[in-house]
Amino acid sequence: MLSPQITIGALFSEGISYKSNSGWVHVGEVQKVATVIPTLNEVDSITRCIKSLLRQTYPVESHRIIIVDGGSTDGTIGTVEGLIAGAGEDQPLIELLDNPGKFTPQARNIALQHLDGAADFIFEMNAHAHVPYDHIESRIADMLDIEA
Repeated sequence: MLSPQITIGALFSEGISYKSNSGWVHVGEVQKVATVIPTLNEVDSITRCIKSLLRQTYPVESHRIIIVDGGSTDGTIGTVEGLIAGAGEDQPLIELLDNPGKFTPQARNIALQHLDGAADFIFEMNAHAHVPYDHIESRIADMLDIEA
């Protein structure tokens, strides 16, 4: 069982280790992660949501953010495009996909087809949400601990 505060101690080429109640546990190689955010008219919250993902301590080369927009008319698309244009090499890849079906289930399917197996873990995030800096590390450690 993981302690309430998970500390990822090693995110290097040799993999991920985390501290549990019984000491350090090595769980293997760094996992590829995709965070999918279905959106429709989320201009008031999407910046905070994406910025919380850009501040993650998870390795940027192993994380990508996929926004699947259902035809926003409130400036959401422009806001996301601005965040994409301003993203540096030290941040995860941000992608914006179109969801002509508008609804979340279609957004999920579009993201899954786009990923085509390129992620070990896929998280869906509500555009109104924001997460702490170690969110992805903690979730990956939780899932790898369950699989062990």
